[in-house]
Amino acid sequence: HSGTLKDVPTAPDPIFGFEIPKSCPNVPSEILTPKNTWPSESAYLETAKKLSTLFRNNFKQYESMCTPEVRASGPQAD
Repeated sequence: HSGTLKDVPTAPDPIFGFEIPKSCPNVPSEILTPKNTWPSESAYLETAKKLSTLFRNNFKQYESMCTPEVRASGPQAD
């Protein structure tokens, strides 16, 4: 690990909340944002929201064992 990405600017994914690098050496920046890799933005959003719902529904079985911070850190889309 060279630390190359340590100081790269990022943007939060609006559904999943993780930070996406805005640039990465030797990687085309248009593929760093997941929705840009899909032929249709609406198809990406529909699928991402479905995945978000599946994740949240599955996570319910673990909620009682987690702190409020962990519970709040999951996907946010409805």
